[in-house]
Amino acid sequence: MSGNMFIHAECRCSVDEAVRVLKARLSGKNIPLFAEFDHKLNAESVGMDMPGATVLVFGNPALGTGLMLKAPSLALDLPLRILVREEGGGCRLSCRDACALAREHGLDEHDETVGRLNALLRELLQGIQ
Repeated sequence: MSGNMFIHAECRCSVDEAVRVLKARLSGKNIPLFAEFDHKLNAESVGMDMPGATVLVFGNPALGTGLMLKAPSLALDLPLRILVREEGGGCRLSCRDACALAREHGLDEHDETVGRLNALLRELLQGIQ
């Protein structure tokens, strides 16, 4: 499920279904969804075609704010994002690994809050069929 820089998960459902599930999971955890970018729809608006690709932008101010106070440059990478893109017969979900983000911004990747963010990201991506 993970690599050095990213956390990935595969699922057999459509992009639209995976986005629906992710939005429901965020809502169920009272995590605000700040933005949604439908890249396929945007491509179609300029006469281009691309496979389904949607980015959800969300965050947990209780976790992210404390990290940004320790490393202000982290504001360039927060709020968190998940990319849901069409691949093969299903879709692939991807997000940045919070430990990698911590390292890039000079934070301890073993920080408790970083661990909580990574646990949240893995939980959000896990088990979408």
